Amino acid sequence: MSAGDYSTPATANIWTDRAMLETWRDIEIAVLEAQQRHGIVTKVQLSAAKDAKISLVLWREETEEVGHELVAFLRTWGAPIAHIGLTSSDITDTGLALRLAQTNNVLVERALRVEAALADMAEDDHLRLGRTHGQPAAPMAWSQVVANWQAALRRWHVRFQEVREQVEVAKISGPVGSYLHVSREIEREVADALGLNPVAVATQIVMRDSLAAWAAECGTLASIVEAIAGELRLMAHHQIGEGSERGGSSSSAMPHKVNPNRLERLSGLARVVRSAYEPIACGVAQWHERDMAHSSVERMLVPQTACTLDYMLDSLAEILTSYELDTVRIGENYRDNALEAHMHSVQTAIQRAGHGHAYAQEATREIYDRVRPLKAAGSGPTIQRLHDDPLFNALTGKSAAHPFGTYVFPIPHTEHLEEE
Repeated sequence: MSAGDYSTPATANIWTDRAMLETWRDIEIAVLEAQQRHGIVTKVQLSAAKDAKISLVLWREETEEVGHELVAFLRTWGAPIAHIGLTSSDITDTGLALRLAQTNNVLVERALRVEAALADMAEDDHLRLGRTHGQPAAPMAWSQVVANWQAALRRWHVRFQEVREQVEVAKISGPVGSYLHVSREIEREVADALGLNPVAVATQIVMRDSLAAWAAECGTLASIVEAIAGELRLMAHHQIGEGSERGGSSSSAMPHKVNPNRLERLSGLARVVRSAYEPIACGVAQWHERDMAHSSVERMLVPQTACTLDYMLDSLAEILTSYELDTVRIGENYRDNALEAHMHSVQTAIQRAGHGHAYAQEATREIYDRVRPLKAAGSGPTIQRLHDDPLFNALTGKSAAHPFGTYVFPIPHTEHLEEE
């Protein structure tokens, strides 16, 4: 199984064939240890199994011969006694859970690293122009933008922890999960030895609703990464110019350019991670106690999802630590659009003076149309022009010394920035 170029060793090494075989061996040994404690196998048999070696080359040759990876493993591993009372899914499903647990540890650590980088970025706080639909909307603090991303990551951690409890489970119950020749006590002992929880109930396989939930949360985390990357990309847009990706690539034809390629790559990879959910979720529906329709999907998409998401988080953390905010340009963009940024406050002041919403909107548009030409002519600060507008004064009264509200952020008020 290969995750392609978009991976890091932290997860890529979890999803190799050798790692899979070593995981299977660990599970078989844990079962034998429990069975030895219950008098099913001897210490000599257990010791021989522990001394047996895995051969990746022989396993691959045997797999070609018999067409069954787990059978090929048991034949080439060399343990004289193993797999008593078990079925293949006991090993493969529990092995999948073990590798998911290792992967999940990496993803959580990566997400925490992103949060730490965001916290550092938020310390450079300043007033900025908030935008909706790509248009100037209202003033806001940069720390608010970052806090929104941090809150999304914290919510993801809560949901992902619940998913981990469901997906990191051991199934050691034999054919169709009926415990014919292996006891629930042995299953509990094996699960404890492997650091997993025993599955509450299963048939031939662990039902794939939990794996689908894992894929969904991976997709959600990828979307959060894309949200952050997307905003940083827009800030680097030539007409906005509020930030730049250090180390961005140039162009073969236009060498003066600094393209936000890594941020764009994250947006593309988010689509790949999200796309894994539907085919994995289709594995919830099986014929009778199991079929094989889910297996090929999981072989491709689970490693790909794990490794790609790890790569995305690692890349984003690196980008965040070196992303350059242009606070001068941020201030210029705010001041250039201060009129538009304060029109909501104008409407609110009119409404607070007792006028209805529809009338307040019409009056606000009229005030905007009257003040906008003055903005183009450069006649005085925006705040003062709004205060001096006769319609605004008539509707709100001169007693409204500062009708635009006070922002509860540790940053200068908008009128102070306007006057600088």
